[in-house]
Amino acid sequence: MEVTVVPGRSRPPGPEQAPTASLSRTELLHRAVHAAGRALRDATVDATELDAIIYVVSRHGPRSFWQSAHVAHALSARNDVTAFDVPGTRAALSLASALTTSDETVRHVLVVEAEDRDRPVAVLFSS
Repeated sequence: MEVTVVPGRSRPPGPEQAPTASLSRTELLHRAVHAAGRALRDATVDATELDAIIYVVSRHGPRSFWQSAHVAHALSARNDVTAFDVPGTRAALSLASALTTSDETVRHVLVVEAEDRDRPVAVLFSS
């Protein structure tokens, strides 16, 4: 399994960064799409190659629903891409790892976190 982290981060997303409670849902989505696009470009993977998109939702403040689907649409991912939101970074990373290691048909899983940090992060898991 290969993991690609967006440049500027030496590690996958974690809970220790500052929350971004003052940003609107539209601003959070824009940040998430930008980070996701950078991760895909850095890994030379096209959005149409994604098998799943996992969006990490905040456990604090107002909930954003279906952000993963919005990210998929903004990236022009396939219509059949699996997209879901997960509360918590560890859960999202565990799911992405499990998806890429347990199912040989799943090749690329993108995890995006933009709500609980000062800079959004996207991590691409590839098998």
